[in-house]
Amino acid sequence: MAAALEESLTNLAEKQRKTAAMRDRLIRGLSNISRSGLNGDPERRLPGNVNFSFDDVDGESLLMMLDEKGIAASSGSACMAGSLDPSHVLLAIGCSYESAKGSLRLTIDENNTLDEIDTIIKEVTLAVETLRSLC
Repeated sequence: MAAALEESLTNLAEKQRKTAAMRDRLIRGLSNISRSGLNGDPERRLPGNVNFSFDDVDGESLLMMLDEKGIAASSGSACMAGSLDPSHVLLAIGCSYESAKGSLRLTIDENNTLDEIDTIIKEVTLAVETLRSLC
């Protein structure tokens, strides 16, 4: 157990810096989607956490489309995995029910690559556009 702890703490600051840089790239890319909004503070957030809402998009449909592309994501809070209810955290910080239902939570770490981040941006953009065209 001590060896595992030591391994996880090795180069922690560098791992966090790398993860935060990829997170910021992901946030910039998803911000280019029309009628999208970053949930939470843009600066004070975990290095590997990105949460967006997309107007006129059902979160569950978005998740299914991303899953088909091999992208793992969630629409609710981590503590409510499997629930179809919108994130109680998003509702508590003032998101509307509809906005919270259209949310997307992505978690990344230092093992992700820039190519993966760019693929996520591309696939989320295409999925959001496709879902909106069906309305």
